[in-house]
Amino acid sequence: MKYIYPKNKNLDNLNIVEKKNKYVINCNSPRIYGILILLTNVTIKREYNKYVIILSDSKLIDDYDNFLNSKISNYKKIVIDNNTRYLETRICEVMNNYYQSNKDSLTIFINYVKKTGFLNVPIISIL
Repeated sequence: MKYIYPKNKNLDNLNIVEKKNKYVINCNSPRIYGILILLTNVTIKREYNKYVIILSDSKLIDDYDNFLNSKISNYKKIVIDNNTRYLETRICEVMNNYYQSNKDSLTIFINYVKKTGFLNVPIISIL
């Protein structure tokens, strides 16, 4: 599968379309679906049955997170903010490769936002 990296972040081009069981994120120009974000200077730690991706600079992902939070009610934010800003992902082959090769950057793709009973959860893929 091929992906198009946006040259710059333009939240005005993003649209949220509500479907029966999800919110679809699309961009007007060019016509693409989802949000592709390159995360740099990250640290990946393994904890029990998940990976924790510690973010040194989360400005870009925060902008998208705040945009989605403003457009979708009961949106569950991607970045967890305790003393350290991070996000969590399950153990999978792609994350195992990132972890074992000690990479400090990775790309995430926000496919869509799934409607659940209480929260609207972003569905994210690690590329």
